[in-house]
Amino acid sequence: MSVTLDRPAQGHRRRARGGAALSALWRRDVAHTLRNQSVMISALFIPSVFFLAFYASFSQSAEAFMDSYADYLLPAGVMQAIIFAAGGSTLAVSQDAEDGFHQRLLSLPSPTWLIVAGRMLADITRTLWSGTLVLVVAMLCGARFHGGPLWTLAFFLGAILISLALCAGCDGLCLLAKNPVSASFTFQGLTIAILMLSTAFVPASALPSWVRDVIAHLPISVLLDTLRGLMAGHLGAENHPWEALAWLIVLLVCGFWGFSFALKRGHRV
Repeated sequence: MSVTLDRPAQGHRRRARGGAALSALWRRDVAHTLRNQSVMISALFIPSVFFLAFYASFSQSAEAFMDSYADYLLPAGVMQAIIFAAGGSTLAVSQDAEDGFHQRLLSLPSPTWLIVAGRMLADITRTLWSGTLVLVVAMLCGARFHGGPLWTLAFFLGAILISLALCAGCDGLCLLAKNPVSASFTFQGLTIAILMLSTAFVPASALPSWVRDVIAHLPISVLLDTLRGLMAGHLGAENHPWEALAWLIVLLVCGFWGFSFALKRGHRV
């Protein structure tokens, strides 16, 4: 009888220890971000600076064939914040791997998912900082959510899921590389190119015909078009919602599995 009664208490204590460990990992990763001035500058200001630069340069021309360029750019600014968060995350986990931090954690009775969850919470925190500033700047430039509270909530939920998928996937890819830190720097150097090779700043209809269909169906383009549909309050065929959902599921599953697999492989090595 005493054993049966003790089991719920033991489960509660394990959950409490897991929650405390998760909170400690999140606080550690956030503190590292706050102490790194270059990371803070890129996280807080660069996506908003890009938004302002493109809006100031192209808003008058773009609004000749669309209602609001600010509306069009807002998802791109949020996506840039997400991709920059993924770049910062890859460097953080790569440095932790090279310093042996992951191996020390995994030598304790700590599950792999705890490291992944702590890192993802820190990445979501950084994305929220950066994305909030982009949102404020976009709203000042005239961007609006036109679909009501539920559509707006779906927009933010979609952005969070995209952030989780991209951050976890990029972390796993860098950890699987022979030199994780070098792989992280390579990825960070490609962040602008990833955005440029999408519909982030111009619609697919404005692209040359020989590249239009390819760019329109790349994962970043599809996800951006779906976010724009959520902002507008309707999802039509031009927003590729089912294609975006498929990509999101694939990226989430592969991202979290890849991150966990890379941590376990590093521990065995």
